Amino acid sequence: MRKKRFLHKVVCTHCGERVPWQHSSYRHPLIQLFLEKYPTATIPFWCDTCMEEEGVIVADWQRQKVDGGFSSDAFCILYYVDEVKTCVSCKEEFVFTASEKQFWYEEAQIFIEVSPKMCLSCRREAKKTGPISQQIALLLQEVAEQPSREKYLQLASLYEELGNKTKAGQCKADAKRYP
Repeated sequence: MRKKRFLHKVVCTHCGERVPWQHSSYRHPLIQLFLEKYPTATIPFWCDTCMEEEGVIVADWQRQKVDGGFSSDAFCILYYVDEVKTCVSCKEEFVFTASEKQFWYEEAQIFIEVSPKMCLSCRREAKKTGPISQQIALLLQEVAEQPSREKYLQLASLYEELGNKTKAGQCKADAKRYP
């Protein structure tokens, strides 16, 4: 009598379908490695169809920085999935894509607890205005200690660069008080 072959099935986290393990993320070498290291771990699985439709990327959990640099593989990301977020600056929705996450956490070595708060265009704008804001902060301290026409005009110029016409006008008016 021939033994019946048992086909192990897993449940897809996304669609809930039971699929043979050969057609799921279970067969991926990085998932297998994780399960070898943590045999009692309960991890989610994705079927091949959902992985393709949702653009899921299996993460290289060994390359991630966790918890401020103290690596704890048990608290790592196993899959990168697109995530819709709201920009704190412009309040528009943006997508933090699976491929962006892979770059952030594996290539750039950004801690996995960190994620973008602003959309790409606002991040670029903030990067441009950051140094100007720092210059303004230093000049404001100098003006508080020893005000001068030159410092107020520098402030006005920096505020104009940021597009803040009101503060630029105030600084120009203050500059007139000094010879």
